[in-house]
Amino acid sequence: MKSKHSFFTVFIFTILSVSVAIGKVGDPKPITKDNVQYQSHRHTVWATNLSTKKPLWKTTIPMATYRGTVDHHLEEDIQWNIISSLRMEGQILIVKNSKGESFNLDSVTGKLITKRQQSGAKRPIIDVAGEDGSDPLLEGIKKSASEGDADAQCLLANLYREGDGIEKNLMKAAELYRLAAQQGHDQAQLKLGYCCRDGIGLPKDKIQAYVWFNISANNGGVLNGKGRAGELVEEIRETLTSKQLETARAEVEHLEHLISTREKKNYTAIIRQLSQDGWTVTMKKDDDGSHNVIATKNGNTSISHAPNWRVAFISVWQQCEKWSD
Repeated sequence: MKSKHSFFTVFIFTILSVSVAIGKVGDPKPITKDNVQYQSHRHTVWATNLSTKKPLWKTTIPMATYRGTVDHHLEEDIQWNIISSLRMEGQILIVKNSKGESFNLDSVTGKLITKRQQSGAKRPIIDVAGEDGSDPLLEGIKKSASEGDADAQCLLANLYREGDGIEKNLMKAAELYRLAAQQGHDQAQLKLGYCCRDGIGLPKDKIQAYVWFNISANNGGVLNGKGRAGELVEEIRETLTSKQLETARAEVEHLEHLISTREKKNYTAIIRQLSQDGWTVTMKKDDDGSHNVIATKNGNTSISHAPNWRVAFISVWQQCEKWSD
């Protein structure tokens, strides 16, 4: 009887220990960025568009293996698979569990970033000083691309993709297309769609291809039509399930919001610079979809009509620089 009582005592103690251990770990407080809420429960984390209330993605964090012994480390064993904190750094969502392990997720797609990808990310995409020779034109393009010029990033991506005057590198090409696409560069968005569709420099992903073709088609589509990007959207749409389409459309909406925010930040910087140089800048979007920017100074006028704000402001800025010369 004593042995039986001891067994039940140990059993009850174990159950209570497990319950207390689980109870000590609650879900971390959700975080919000760019109208998207990130939250978790147990070992799953997901993102929700706050405007549409639709989920954008859901990811399960890899679980460690339970040791299988009941000892003083029981509480740690129970808790280590439970997400304890969420933190955002740029576009990276850092998920930490109760064991202290960290997992980095792409906040846009929800995909886990592997250690290999993380170590690779530490190396610059654009090597400004010259492993590829000392061609002044090429080095100028690389320098502009490294400084965030979307046109230079797209041009450099083309060179890497074709191996034109530079060692061919499809992974760098795809990443440069992505950098430019995220700034609203319509051609980079189209070419990133091709990369996703055909597996150029990154894994084949028809949902991501649909997303970027769609974004490219919408970028100035009111004024110029949706063009080839629109045709590609229709081609891929026929191959997707209704659930895949719902996921893709939610991501299009999410990415277009992020791109619009970045585009506004970029053209606001141009307005600020032009204003400091004495230019008066006005902007207006017409019913036909054209984006119009006018800058005036001492009787000089720079005008641009373009399918989007990015192109309109760059054109006016370049005109104003010529007036200054």
